[in-house]
Amino acid sequence: MDRLALLEHKEPILTFKVGDRVIIEFEDGLVETYEIGQESDLLRDPPIITLESPLCKAIQGCKLGEWISFPSPKREGEIRVRVKKIIRRHS
Repeated sequence: MDRLALLEHKEPILTFKVGDRVIIEFEDGLVETYEIGQESDLLRDPPIITLESPLCKAIQGCKLGEWISFPSPKREGEIRVRVKKIIRRHS
């Protein structure tokens, strides 16, 4: 199995790769862990988000701890989130 390395610095997050995990905090205080994956992986645990998903697109390029907003794909309004941690999968 690949080794995971935890990144907790405040440098910009430029890209995610399949296999990376992100810990996201939603504005209401809910904290979720997601793995960046492919559509064929969607029923795995932790939950998968694809590189093409609205959430993943929104957090590309943000900084750790920075609150960002993006249009909700399921209802009117915006969703506000921040990336708390990134766990990079190393080959």
